[in-house]
Amino acid sequence: MSQMPQQAAVPKCPSCEEPLETGDRFCGACGYDLSVVPARPEDSPTLAINGAVPAPDGVDWPVARDSDGHGHPAPVHAAAELPGTDSGGSPLPPPSP
Repeated sequence: MSQMPQQAAVPKCPSCEEPLETGDRFCGACGYDLSVVPARPEDSPTLAINGAVPAPDGVDWPVARDSDGHGHPAPVHAAAELPGTDSGGSPLPPPSP
């Protein structure tokens, strides 16, 4: 399968899409003033050339205490030992037997 060479895009009037010629100051079809057309922004890629995304900074997790402040090891609790509260902060009712 042969590939056709791509031709350079012909500039068009931003108002009526009529093809323009190099050096035109006004559109020949609709009279649009081409001098007020802003210049195209330059292409500036936001990713690195190799496509690698920079790694995010690490998370500063809180550190557990080593002692209770009196020289004793900090108490360790199992989840079942801690009293539960509802979303309003009120104590949960005791489990039924």
